[in-house]
Formats: sequence, C-alpha cells, structure tokens
Amino acid sequence: MIKDELKILCVMYTEQVSGTIQIVYEEDGSLRIDVDHNDNDFMYDEIGSVLEVKRIQRERRELFEALETYYKVVFLGEGI
Repeated sequence: MIKDELKILCVMYTEQVSGTIQIVYEEDGSLRIDVDHNDNDFMYDEIGSVLEVKRIQRERRELFEALETYYKVVFLGEGI
C-alpha cells in the first residue's frame, strides 16, 4: 500500500517535470528528496521540479512523518 503510493508519487513527478526523484533516508532517520536529470533531457523543467517537490512535501507530510518514525523505531531503535 505505502510502496504503491510512493511509486505513484514518483511516476507523477516524472510525468510532470521529467527527470528522476529519489526519497532517501538521512543517517538520523529524516527523509530527503533528491531530484536529477540527464543533461540532454530537454523536457526537464527545473522550476517545475522545485515547485513539484514542495507540493509533494506539503501534501504528503503525514506519510513522510510516518515513514521517518518507522525508520527511527525499527532501524535506529528509538522509542516513539
């Protein structure tokens, strides 16, 4: 269910601005969104990318917070 939501999120990003998106855990358990594109990708929209990442962070805040909590509890051994 969560995997599907993340897959859809990534596909929608790519459809909107081209390029690629990665959701990465930092060492402290926080999430970071990385974006990239090929130099010859003329469909890539740099401004649109920034706006789309901000939209994703705003609209999926609860999902990202839950994923961070899960990582911190399961992998870092922190309490809730």
